[in-house]
Amino acid sequence: MPGWAYTTFDGGKSWRNVQLPHLTFQTGGTGPFAQMDSAGDPVLAFGPHNTVYYGNIVFSRGAPTGAGTEAANGIALNVSHDGGLHWSEPILIRADGVDSYGNLVPSTFFNDKIWLAADRKSGRVYVTWTRFADNPDGSYLESPIVVAASVDYGRSFSPYRRVDTTLTDFKPGGLTPYSQGSNPKVANDGTLYIAYEGERCVTLACDQVGNGDRDVTVVAASRDHGKTFRKTIVDTNYDFPFNEPLGTLTLTSENFRVNSFPQLDYDSHTGVLALTWADDRNGSYEATTGASIRSNGDNIVAFSSGGAKWSTPFVVGTPEDEVFGAIAINRGVVALISYTRHYDRDGIKLDYAYWSSKDLHRGRSLPIRSLPIHRVTTESSDPQIQFVATDDEGNTVQGVFIGDYTGVALGTDLQLHPCWTDFRGNPGTNTPNQDSYTQSIRLG
Repeated sequence: MPGWAYTTFDGGKSWRNVQLPHLTFQTGGTGPFAQMDSAGDPVLAFGPHNTVYYGNIVFSRGAPTGAGTEAANGIALNVSHDGGLHWSEPILIRADGVDSYGNLVPSTFFNDKIWLAADRKSGRVYVTWTRFADNPDGSYLESPIVVAASVDYGRSFSPYRRVDTTLTDFKPGGLTPYSQGSNPKVANDGTLYIAYEGERCVTLACDQVGNGDRDVTVVAASRDHGKTFRKTIVDTNYDFPFNEPLGTLTLTSENFRVNSFPQLDYDSHTGVLALTWADDRNGSYEATTGASIRSNGDNIVAFSSGGAKWSTPFVVGTPEDEVFGAIAINRGVVALISYTRHYDRDGIKLDYAYWSSKDLHRGRSLPIRSLPIHRVTTESSDPQIQFVATDDEGNTVQGVFIGDYTGVALGTDLQLHPCWTDFRGNPGTNTPNQDSYTQSIRLG
């Protein structure tokens, strides 16, 4: 499974497809890359002088070696200086389960959920990810957010640093190193902001739900280029219902896994940070057992100037499920995009939609539920067409995976560029299947 980049120079009318070089053994990878058979979770960032950064996780689907619990895996980066037409050799920022010569070694670490942020004024680029750690018996130990930085346009990187606390430095009632879903941005003054989903717990056991333990949306800020961080809890983050047979979080009547990872954007013209995540705070639950009756995924939105204080979070969307949202802000205009079940209210089909406002970050669009929805897709499509699995009860289920996020960019020309997984296929040409879609939308 190689990595691919798709680049356009005419506003999305035509695209060039370019395979990333030497990320896996199938594409000629050497050294540690010779042990990798897959690349995934791709993410892009744009720096000055037409520099484009392309990040991937790389990993082996083979069995772990020796006493390790994880197979070879790592965090890799390719760089382009011509808008994505040509790419450098991959840089391995971090690898576990394999040494620098390509030999397999025991490991209890897996590096996952990469994201990038570039300073538009310098050659600095930051790579964040979740570093999962197991105990020797294979049980979960921790999953801190970490960051590595480059000052030379991605040619070399510093050793990674933890954004989260360590297990030994944990303070009762504070944030734990049990986190996921980092999303970084760089401000005009060089401040690095990283949004992620964390856990605040009374003890490290995190077994006192209802008595202080809770998932939270966190924004960490660093004014020394990622060396130290000040962390701010924006709000409680309410998980989606746990689907016991599938062993993951899902929406009602759906099979694909969902999450509450936040996405962050920064307006270089106004200095405002815009943050969103989806959670089930308004879902219906049985009062006695706490069992889910019906999910009600909502896009939660908050804003800040400086990252230390945040506006009271509010809902943008419809009374139906919304999930996998992303946000963009430019020149004071805010756009939020997500999947929605608004157009198939009693079914399983999804659409893709957006909401926008020039005054949303000032609270002038309240009540938020009245903000109009704009449908991007032209018909609802069924997410249960690929990725078949067998649940714990022996049932065959369809559509257990549609991707873990969507993305959006908003240009200074107020052209909105969302990117999502669509399930319609190309009607009249092939059967329904999962494809990557984008569309250029002019905001009024």
